[in-house]
Amino acid sequence: VIARARTGTGKTLSFVLPVHESMLRLKMAGSIKPVRGRGPSCIVLSPTRELARQISKVFESVAAGTFQVLSVYGGTPYAEQERPLQNGVDAVVGTPGRVIDLFDRSKLSLKQIRFFVLDEADEMLNVGFKDSVDKLFEAVNGDCA
Repeated sequence: VIARARTGTGKTLSFVLPVHESMLRLKMAGSIKPVRGRGPSCIVLSPTRELARQISKVFESVAAGTFQVLSVYGGTPYAEQERPLQNGVDAVVGTPGRVIDLFDRSKLSLKQIRFFVLDEADEMLNVGFKDSVDKLFEAVNGDCA
């Protein structure tokens, strides 16, 4: 799905709601196991930490009480992001650089990813994240929606 609209029109909800609903269905069917120590089922990439924080807030408000959402981006101590990953999270929202870094250091597993979302993909390409996005996409299990 490709969506283009002005700021404040609900683009984030246009992917968060269907991803959340699909994750709930998978959880109820037993396809998504309890979170403890498991890799995320969803990854959302954004070009900036500000946008990653904004997406996380929306995702957290929708997923409140149902799923664990973690923001990962540069400028934040690794320990703050690695601890939740060790405990297990359902969704990771972050910038390509930090996501690649955590993946390369074996702190983030992409084996369980079912949903791979690129927010502002054009901007990520414009600022040179193509190789990072390609690497992450190749690392994701073939069952991605």
